[in-house]
Amino acid sequence: MAKMIEALRFSLINAYSRENKANGCRSNTGTDDVNRCVHYDRRYHDEILVNRIQIREKDVIVEIKYGGTIKQKYVRRVKVRKPLKIMDLRGHYCSERLNSLYFSGILIEKQTRQLEACLPLKIREWEAIMVVITITGASGTMGAASVECLMQDPDIRLRILLRRTKRGKKAFHRFKKRYGDRVEFFFGDIRNYEDCFKLCEGADYLLHLAAVIPPKADHEEKTTLETNCDGTANLIRAVIETGNHAKFIHISTVAIYGNRNEKHPWGRVGDPLVTSAFDVYGLSKTIAEYAVLESELNCWAVLRQTGILYDNILMNNISDGLMFHTPWNALIEWVTARDSGILLKNIIQSDRRGETEGFWKRVYNIGGGAPARQTGYETFDDGFRLIGGSAKDFFEPHWNLPRNFHCFWFSDSDELEERFHFRTLGCEDFWKWYGRRHWIYRAGGLLPAKILRKLIIDPLHQNTNAPSYWFAHNDAARIQAYFGGQDAYEALPHRWEDVDLFCESDTYDTCRNEQIHEKLDHGYDENKEDGELSLEDMKKAAAFRGGACLSTEMQTGDLYSKLRWRCHEGHEFTATPYTVLKAGHWCPVCCQTPHEWNMDLVAKYSPFHAQIWQDSHDAEECFRYFTKDGKAWMVEHL
Repeated sequence: MAKMIEALRFSLINAYSRENKANGCRSNTGTDDVNRCVHYDRRYHDEILVNRIQIREKDVIVEIKYGGTIKQKYVRRVKVRKPLKIMDLRGHYCSERLNSLYFSGILIEKQTRQLEACLPLKIREWEAIMVVITITGASGTMGAASVECLMQDPDIRLRILLRRTKRGKKAFHRFKKRYGDRVEFFFGDIRNYEDCFKLCEGADYLLHLAAVIPPKADHEEKTTLETNCDGTANLIRAVIETGNHAKFIHISTVAIYGNRNEKHPWGRVGDPLVTSAFDVYGLSKTIAEYAVLESELNCWAVLRQTGILYDNILMNNISDGLMFHTPWNALIEWVTARDSGILLKNIIQSDRRGETEGFWKRVYNIGGGAPARQTGYETFDDGFRLIGGSAKDFFEPHWNLPRNFHCFWFSDSDELEERFHFRTLGCEDFWKWYGRRHWIYRAGGLLPAKILRKLIIDPLHQNTNAPSYWFAHNDAARIQAYFGGQDAYEALPHRWEDVDLFCESDTYDTCRNEQIHEKLDHGYDENKEDGELSLEDMKKAAAFRGGACLSTEMQTGDLYSKLRWRCHEGHEFTATPYTVLKAGHWCPVCCQTPHEWNMDLVAKYSPFHAQIWQDSHDAEECFRYFTKDGKAWMVEHL
């Protein structure tokens, strides 16, 4: 439909321009400048009618009436090819008397029939059928995949915000060449409010994917907090101040949940958010998500993204010490970048059909489901088997962290799949596809694993993000946070025979059965429907978090009016019942202060947080971790 609109607009512009030129009239524009064509836009735009569309066996006829009382018939004829596909419908003038316009394109029959029901239709009314989507982070992994999927819908126009960086300019040229005028580009930065305002003005949807992610987030803390927190705040404000019309879809992250292990491998939305110490990315996204939940946005949804499988994942992950941060027994539910893009496209399309009742103003986990659930060891092993080895050939078991990571298996990720049907690849199928696409990795099998390890893995130990670097430079704060101290590190097994890999245990297959997993306690009666939750439930939930609900009244079932709360430290704050009970957030001071991580102390007073935090931390541990001047520090609470 979008391309049909463009065809008619360009064709009429071309026709008017050539007719007026033949009659000695001057035009202040060329045929490529749609918006400034005097004879088309100012005189006739409101009166042009698409009057009739007819599909024949070998051609398609489009009849247009325009010009007030002047009625002229334009016939568009093309050869119908099979299978029918939309081509570029740029028109060109073919007759001196303007009695016909010929095009080099094809219409899809289904879309044409949908239009016939509402004809005749003014051009401006036709344009209103199109949907304008703004997207941030389009140059990223998920962003680029989302652009590709969204552009498969001809009724969508995209606005993309790109930074003037090498990566941003590369994305601009790629998208411009592929999608042409269907994409409108803005060069700017979400840290600049004026750029956000321009981006959001007139938009129907805002897909906020932009973020500084690891490993960059681990090295550039200030940029990460400014982009992920201040940038999100700017976009929220921009949507509100441009009329609060755009529907805001915020991409959050599984990193806000913090560390999990085999003691509680399953989780869901509403579980405690115990962001790992020194995870600047996880902390910044916790702050950003809280801002969305507590904002005055009319329509929003938060999607917590899990680990993404994408093209070139191997090369990107052997460039930083971050690869040592994944514990061997970490529970990971992956999803591919393309499936994530399909999800966003299907959400938009379903919403436009009026099929998203109950979807908005909620938080969801994105995951690939049962075929995408693995441990950290299995993921490494699948990747390195492409070059003829295994994880045990390339790594020593004590190189990777035992805790302070994130990820787990989602017990509720099927909810999005059941509504929007986006999953196409699991882990096994992804690695098969990856091996076919990057066949060059097979050449690595020609070299012994020890040589490849020396060339690829060993240099990473000198990276500032690698545990070996922390020990070499006596980084006591990180050693405590990630290992539990020097003694805990030295006790790690150095031989694979001594490692208890969860994926090789007798209980692994049983644990993967999501029908028998244990749910965490959220501190209130979850058997109640949302509409039945009352102030008493709020008080119970607050007490389970070591605090109190200070509000004295609440309308039963109202989860989106703010209440007043107090944490164990005496900090008072306002938040909606949905934010606290359904999304897992708590005190912004204790849990969201930039540069600080206080979960050791929070877990001592909050059974809600302790049920996860103390799976991998001793109850006696009581440190406040923080960063200052780019360095990691810790202070023990007495």
